[in-house]
Amino acid sequence: MNCPQCGYSYTPGNRFCGNCGHNLAEVDAAYDVPPRTQTPDVPVSPTTTPVEPPVDSVVPPPQDIICPRCHRANDADSAFCFACGFPMLAGRQEQQDRDRLPAFELGVPGSFWFRSLAYIIDSLVIVLPLVFVWIILGQPVPENFDQIMNPPEGYDRLQVLVLFLTMAYDTALITYFATTIGKRAFGLYVVRTDGSRVGFVRALARHVLTALSANLTLGFIFLFVLFREDRRGVHDLICDTVVIRRQRQRTSPDPERR
Repeated sequence: MNCPQCGYSYTPGNRFCGNCGHNLAEVDAAYDVPPRTQTPDVPVSPTTTPVEPPVDSVVPPPQDIICPRCHRANDADSAFCFACGFPMLAGRQEQQDRDRLPAFELGVPGSFWFRSLAYIIDSLVIVLPLVFVWIILGQPVPENFDQIMNPPEGYDRLQVLVLFLTMAYDTALITYFATTIGKRAFGLYVVRTDGSRVGFVRALARHVLTALSANLTLGFIFLFVLFREDRRGVHDLICDTVVIRRQRQRTSPDPERR
């Protein structure tokens, strides 16, 4: 049957036109189509065949897109839900947003292995110069494995210093350049999911969550990145960030900070 308003073909029993949203119940009323009712129970005797109730004429379309209101399956090109008349454009856009983040227009998701190598480089950039200066100043450092496990007195000050310098290094570079020295070596950038730059507070929160995740789970939580197509870790999901890898000739992320 065809919709009397736009001529779109629909399955008999649909309540609304999937193309224009026209109320098809008016069409049923115009043609005096009796409403669907349940068939009364028919007594069954040994000599009679049971009469099965008629199958509901509302046949759902192929399961391409689900209506956010009534959760019925609709055709991928439906502008309105055939069952409740809800505009499907919003639901389709929401589904597309879940499949692809706007930030991926700037580059592909950064791989777990590139990010791991970048982390090692950034750690060396901070720790090696600091340890060198620490030794020059005559401060205590562990000389063997036993001293690493049981650090000498005063060594805890070096650990605290490394902690704060790492936080300042990561937060400042992510805020102003969207990358660090290690990440820059592999073309990695940290941006919001909409492609804009990460602000200071969000960059600080992301670093703190990363450090807590690493210490509480011994780093195993970062393996979560391997099982997601967008390569986002728990800290990225909480802070609404994503690590992208882009070509050097492309433009930098949107300078707007949020």
